[in-house]
Amino acid sequence: MSAHRHTEVGRRRHRLPRRPRLRVALAGGAVIAALGGGTAFACLSTPGQPPATTRAYRQAPQEPAADITWPPSPPSRPAAPQIPTPRPPRPPKPPAAPDDPVHQVLALINKARAAEGLAPYTLLNGLVRAAAAHNQVMADGCGLSHQCQGEPPFYERDRAQGVPASAGGENIGEGGPLGDTRQAVASMAVQLTRGMLDERPPNDGHRQNILSATYTHVGIATYRDPAGTVWLTQDFSR
Repeated sequence: MSAHRHTEVGRRRHRLPRRPRLRVALAGGAVIAALGGGTAFACLSTPGQPPATTRAYRQAPQEPAADITWPPSPPSRPAAPQIPTPRPPRPPKPPAAPDDPVHQVLALINKARAAEGLAPYTLLNGLVRAAAAHNQVMADGCGLSHQCQGEPPFYERDRAQGVPASAGGENIGEGGPLGDTRQAVASMAVQLTRGMLDERPPNDGHRQNILSATYTHVGIATYRDPAGTVWLTQDFSR
């Protein structure tokens, strides 16, 4: 299957079904690069962390001793205790729809992590926002890439969304075209993630991100463009 579009004079432009493509980036790990088997890997290092802040302690001045008077004044009555007003309980979050792509991918990832004795990943809103924004940039003409023209590296995009991570990684993939239904998008996102989990060393960068013992949070986002291509980004952080 091919990822190219073919155009001939007098015929409609069409897209041939193609094999899903994947890419991976790492931060805070070894710097490697490999290309082969339809998968591209690019590993980056995060910049150094800012120095730890120091605290200055200042001794409070001692108050002068109070004058002693006689006879002593009668003790004041203690103030009546204030009873806090109970807050109404927060309503529980509605369960995710069965065709929700993000939660289907998260369930698959955490099932694989449980099989390896690893703690489940927790969705982090900042990572979800960063992943969704990157899907849009890729779909708008950049193509499958961890850093499009004029776009900062993924770890800076995460940081801009309020994620102060000490280590991070990113998986991206795309596949299609397919129909405009949530279930179709979810099926493609799951297929891409299964392909990542099926990788074997040494070309298993996506799998290492998913089964990392370092990362604790994940952001997952999918986007189907008007041509029917599904874009998937998974951002990881600690």
